[in-house]
Amino acid sequence: MGVDQFKWIPMENEIRIQASLISRMKSISLDIDLHGLECYTDPLIGRVFNNIIENAVIHGKTLTRISVGCRETPDAVIVICEDDGVGIPLKQKAHIFDRVVGGEGKFGLFFVREFLDMSGMTITETGEPGKGARFEITVPKGLSRFGTGGE
Repeated sequence: MGVDQFKWIPMENEIRIQASLISRMKSISLDIDLHGLECYTDPLIGRVFNNIIENAVIHGKTLTRISVGCRETPDAVIVICEDDGVGIPLKQKAHIFDRVVGGEGKFGLFFVREFLDMSGMTITETGEPGKGARFEITVPKGLSRFGTGGE
């Protein structure tokens, strides 16, 4: 997708860089606990987290915290990005990843889903309206590793 080929990307560092680019993050805490997770992917993976975090900042209204963590399953690592904002209304949940022609801010989550799909990953939104958004990114085994510190 990008100019570079896939490589091992330290996810915590990438997420912190992307969050620092969002000017309205000053009053929002960012908690990351990924245990040294690295993903073998296109370096544009940072844009995925930039879009998710920026959407939380823009639409979260009551947002004070964004947290990113992960859990392992037998077949994958699930990266969980959640916030304490207002969440996504039930009527909108089925369409948040749709591409909308025209209209402001409708390309970001479409890009996120398409990028992850092309990278062998998937994303779902599992938050509760009124309690915050929660995105779960499934990274198949072989595309993730923990704490090696090298490429």
